[in-house]
Amino acid sequence: MASAVAFGDRVLRERSRLFSPTSAIGDEQNRSRWRLSQPLASAGYLLSLDDYTIDSPDRRCVPTHVECVIDKENSFAKALVHFPHAAEAQLACWSLFRQHPALTPRFSLASGIKFGDSAWTIGLMRLINASVAPRGRKRSADCAVRGRLRRLRTGWTGSEQAWLVGRADATELQNRLFVGQALTGGPKAERPTVAGLPVRVGLVNRKGSRRIVDADKAMAALARALAAREIATLSYMSDLGDLGFEEQAQWVHAQDILLSPHGAQNVNFLWARPCTAIVEFFPKHYFIPGEYLQLARAVGAVAFAAYKGPVDPYADTALALGEGRRAYGYRRRARYGQLSLGWNGGWNGSFTDAMLKGMPRTHQLRDEIFG
Repeated sequence: MASAVAFGDRVLRERSRLFSPTSAIGDEQNRSRWRLSQPLASAGYLLSLDDYTIDSPDRRCVPTHVECVIDKENSFAKALVHFPHAAEAQLACWSLFRQHPALTPRFSLASGIKFGDSAWTIGLMRLINASVAPRGRKRSADCAVRGRLRRLRTGWTGSEQAWLVGRADATELQNRLFVGQALTGGPKAERPTVAGLPVRVGLVNRKGSRRIVDADKAMAALARALAAREIATLSYMSDLGDLGFEEQAQWVHAQDILLSPHGAQNVNFLWARPCTAIVEFFPKHYFIPGEYLQLARAVGAVAFAAYKGPVDPYADTALALGEGRRAYGYRRRARYGQLSLGWNGGWNGSFTDAMLKGMPRTHQLRDEIFG
């Protein structure tokens, strides 16, 4: 692990480019204010075909399959049993498969690697409609185009995640889920109807770590601010994991503004509509907007990061990435602690008006929603 000093030096050099607060919410005391930013506005968020190595078969055979290799060099390997890390590999392979639509898609997992059996992993595999190549088979036994990502992206500064080659890759997955095109197994999910409805604001919570402990106060403050305008509806999800795969997708797809703490549930950003405003709340000492917010950007959403206090979140996070007991304590609190939004008085009318102003579903949201 890189030392805190080295990491801090690197991120501080990039601070002026990556971190520019756009607004603050919460108590007027700086320590309890959440600062909103678009920290990766100038960073790339899509894969390119140059990020893959692709081997074509011998000219003497006509390929029947396109195979995506997942190994320890380009994935979190044993962590693929955790559905968001599996999704990172699945979606990168999906973009590769899309380059060869006439060929049958197939995953090839290196020794010691396997997908987990979560409903999310299984549901995404069903949408992609790809098989897993049998272990121990000879590569010469069939004729296939084989590709693999060149490297693993961790989401941290300098290694920001890129989930897909293009926005159309996400659109096609949404079509398969909501329209039922090429969906094999399981019922077709109904695409939520949103045209002509009030602006939908959704707050997601978690049952375990990084749970918003004062979500009831935040919801009450939001409800008071939105009720006077009669153009927005508010919904609350205590834990997306309580829903099935298709239900999670439907709920996220229906929102115009989505607020969520950092966590695995945010892989559902995949189902957001273009121009949805997404805010991810990060715990102290754990600012990693290069992970799930990159997925939000890939689907065309407008991504915001929220971090509490007047400090530079990158430098604050560097303290937790070093060695020693103190750094370990920071990491543990960040991963397993709770979040308090402190919004019992922070949602004033002017902020809410600014939030709703940019909702004609145009890319002006970037400048207007939290202006």
